[in-house]
Amino acid sequence: MNSRTSIYNYLLYFLVLSTCLNIVYAQNSEFEKLFEEATKQQYSAPDKSLVLYEYLLKSNLDVDTQFLVYTQQLETFQILGQYGKSVETLLKLNKLAPKISDNEKLYRYWLEMASLYYDLDFIEESQKMLLKAEEYFETLSETQKNKNFKLLKYGHYTFQVLDNEWDKINGLKEIQDYWKEDTARYLWNAYMLGEFYFTLHKDSAALYFKRVLKYENPLLDSLAELNLSLLQDKPKEEVVAFMQTIEGDKLSYRLKSNVLKHMITYWESKKESDSLIRYIDKLDSLKEENLLIKRQAKTLLLEEIYHNKELEVTLTEEKLQTRQIQIILGLSLLTLAYVVLWFYRKDKRKRKELQKLEKNKGVVMPDKTEEDILLRLNEFEKSTLFLDKQIRIATLAKHLNTNIRYLSVILNKTKNKSFNSYINQLRIEYILDKLHNDSQYLNYKISYLAEESGFASQSSFSASFKDITGMSPSIYIKKIIDEKSK
Repeated sequence: MNSRTSIYNYLLYFLVLSTCLNIVYAQNSEFEKLFEEATKQQYSAPDKSLVLYEYLLKSNLDVDTQFLVYTQQLETFQILGQYGKSVETLLKLNKLAPKISDNEKLYRYWLEMASLYYDLDFIEESQKMLLKAEEYFETLSETQKNKNFKLLKYGHYTFQVLDNEWDKINGLKEIQDYWKEDTARYLWNAYMLGEFYFTLHKDSAALYFKRVLKYENPLLDSLAELNLSLLQDKPKEEVVAFMQTIEGDKLSYRLKSNVLKHMITYWESKKESDSLIRYIDKLDSLKEENLLIKRQAKTLLLEEIYHNKELEVTLTEEKLQTRQIQIILGLSLLTLAYVVLWFYRKDKRKRKELQKLEKNKGVVMPDKTEEDILLRLNEFEKSTLFLDKQIRIATLAKHLNTNIRYLSVILNKTKNKSFNSYINQLRIEYILDKLHNDSQYLNYKISYLAEESGFASQSSFSASFKDITGMSPSIYIKKIIDEKSK
């Protein structure tokens, strides 16, 4: 009887466990399916994407998943030009960001934040955030970089202030090639190219609008049809039939305003003064509305920034009295610790000097020998032999026609460096010279620069580079590019 009861209990336990696992798997599968559907529709039916994101956020999501959904939601609000909603979503992301350890998610977060700040005309802040996104991008694995570099490239193009229309067109063409496997984004870029070509080259504009119409895209199809009608100078009845396309709130300011500008040119060519005035009024109203929306979003963002600073000040004041007591009590301990540390370091330096003397004890080097080694060492520094990955202290000693002990003493005495530190210094100085004097090197990947300068790995190159320059390679290169562009 006991044996039978145990079997039943085991079977019941297994049944419950299996049921729970099936429920969890089903929930995960549903989330992945809906999330994928939402992201696919962002550039074709963004309003539907937002409905799906809202539904997903009502589920019991962990912090990382919430952060992911909010990031995609922020991008979608920006597609629609809904800056108030964008700022509200950003504030939610800001609260979650300190809890996120996934660098890929943080990279997307800084990139989307840079985009929003740029749209709200905070250009300088936007550039700083783009640099932050680049720093996180550098920490990603090669697989993650290959997956995300397209977004970074798009960010670089989007956040540039380009006055020349042809520069914009060439930039968009380059970016469009990256999105061939993502039909919605590909069509979005195709439509933008049609917009830029509209006044510059009508045949090219028509080509890109027709490319949009080859695929189903609820957001852009009617706009592409309208633009084609305007380009082909079709009867005004057909043009007017498409005008309902720009009504409602499913299009961003940029999409609406560009179409209205083309409409104004069309009615001007037709010498239809009533229609011309009507669409000029529509465009003026749209500009005022967009200005108001941006102003409200900026106010919301600045209020949050001010509130956080004010809260920080309040908390600081509340903690000030406690800190003053802690400081008074701690100063004595700190002073005592400093004195002890000073004596400890003094003793440590003495011991280190003794060890060095002990190490070099008995190494008697004639002055002439030292001069000869220094001369040959100087010739070595002018060469590129230090770029050899296989170079060792024994190799260099043999090259200088001396021994390891003499070479080690001279490096410590004249360079105040170990052999490895000395070689790394020469390699970084070599690559710095290339970056400043050969502009091609500014376009090379960090991994190539590491290989070129003789480092065994990108990580050791980056660490040495930062030790010597105080900056990571990517930030240093960006600084040079910025200085040259001034």
